[in-house]
Amino acid sequence: APGMAGLRKEGNGGKGMKEQIEVAAKWWADQFRHGTKQDNGDGMTTILATVIGSRIETASKADAFEAALKELLPDHLLRCWTPEDPSCGSSLRCLSCDYGPCQLLQEAAHRAGIDPFCPPFPMKTVMWINPDSVRVKHGYGAPDQVLWTKLEATQ
Repeated sequence: APGMAGLRKEGNGGKGMKEQIEVAAKWWADQFRHGTKQDNGDGMTTILATVIGSRIETASKADAFEAALKELLPDHLLRCWTPEDPSCGSSLRCLSCDYGPCQLLQEAAHRAGIDPFCPPFPMKTVMWINPDSVRVKHGYGAPDQVLWTKLEATQ
């Protein structure tokens, strides 16, 4: 992908941020492909949002969203990419959706022809993309879910 050229490499056989970007973009696009769980802590709103935003109309838009996010993420992550101290700056490398998506997710949606202010973005969701892991909290009060770790990638 054009935005992935020239990424910094980590030491010890690491793969820079390419794997993290792949995992993160796929997770967000899969929320469109398969329908997302909507959980804002209020059962009635959650049910309504899940029904309304269960899936986007075409798989090609999910694919276009994934490609756009992969293109946008390198510049977003490089602002504070610190392999020597992976948790430093983590809040600057997150993607989030409270009741609406963060600016970067909005831009990827716009490029893919998806209305960023209508579900299927998962409410109350935050993802941290770090040099050593990709983690997500999906829904109100949800626990961290580890999607990728550097340890898994090197085994």
